[in-house]
Amino acid sequence: AGADPFLLRRVRPSLEGTLGDIYDFKFAPDFAGGKTVIQDAYVTARFKPSLVLTVGKFKTPFGLERLQSSSDMRFVERGLPNNLVPNRDIGLQVGGDLLGGTLNYALAYMNGVNDGSSSDSNSSADVDNNDDKDLALRLFAQPFRKSGTPALRGLGFGVAATWVDSTGTTSRTLLPSYKSPGQQNIFGYRTGSTASFADGERLRLAYQGYYHRGSFGLLGEYVTVRQDVTRVLSSTQSRHGQLDHAAWQLSGGYFLTGEDSGFKAPAPARAFGKDGGRGAVELV
Repeated sequence: AGADPFLLRRVRPSLEGTLGDIYDFKFAPDFAGGKTVIQDAYVTARFKPSLVLTVGKFKTPFGLERLQSSSDMRFVERGLPNNLVPNRDIGLQVGGDLLGGTLNYALAYMNGVNDGSSSDSNSSADVDNNDDKDLALRLFAQPFRKSGTPALRGLGFGVAATWVDSTGTTSRTLLPSYKSPGQQNIFGYRTGSTASFADGERLRLAYQGYYHRGSFGLLGEYVTVRQDVTRVLSSTQSRHGQLDHAAWQLSGGYFLTGEDSGFKAPAPARAFGKDGGRGAVELV
C-alpha cells in the first residue's frame, strides 16, 4: 500500500499592486508539495477597457473554473474537466471588455502546456517543452448584466479554444496524464521505448457558463480535447490515431446566511464571531 500523508496543496504568499492606475503586477510563489515554483509572475497594462495587455506567466484564458481563484471555489478541488484544461503558461495576451462590458474577449500566444499542467511541470522548470506555440481564444458574454430584469443579470456563458500543431518523441511525448480529485493518476499514455507521442494537431474546446440569482449560484462546463498521436512499434511499423477526451461538471450552491452568490466568493454579511456573527454558510 502507498503512503497516506497529509498534503499541502497550496501555500502561496503573493505580492501584487498597481502603478500609475494603469499597470498591475503580481508575483506569487508556491511552496506546496515539497518544492518551490512560481505560480504567477506577470504585468498587466490596462490601456482602456477594450485593450488590456498581459505579459509573463499567468492562467491561459480557457477553463471557467480554472480562471476562478482557488479562494472562490465551492469545493476543495477543482472539477474533472480541469484535467483537460491548460493551467498557467508563459506568453502574452490581449483582451478586454466590449459592448459596454457585456462581452469579454482574450487572445493569447503561449509556449504551450500539456492538459491540466503549468509551464513549471516541464522538467520542473518554466521552460518551453517544444518549438511550437499554442494559440488560445476565449469569448464570454453577460448579455443581460445591465438588464432591467433581475432574473437575467447573473447569466454568463462563453466558449474557448486552444490550438497547436506539434510533434513529440518517445522521450519527450508532449502528452499528459490525468488525476483524480485525490491526486492519483487515473489515465496515462503508453511510455517506454514504444511510447505514444503527440504527432499533429491538438484542439481543445470548452463550453462554459454560470448563473447567479440572489443566494443561488450555478456553474457548468464541458471540455473536449482532440489529440493526434503516433506510436512507433519498430523501424518499419507505426500506428497513428486521433484520440478524443471529454469531461463535464455542474456545480451549484446556496448561501444559507443570505449573501449574494457570484463568480467571486462574497464577504460574509456578518463576520464570524463579531457581534454574534455566524460568518457565511453555503450549501453546495
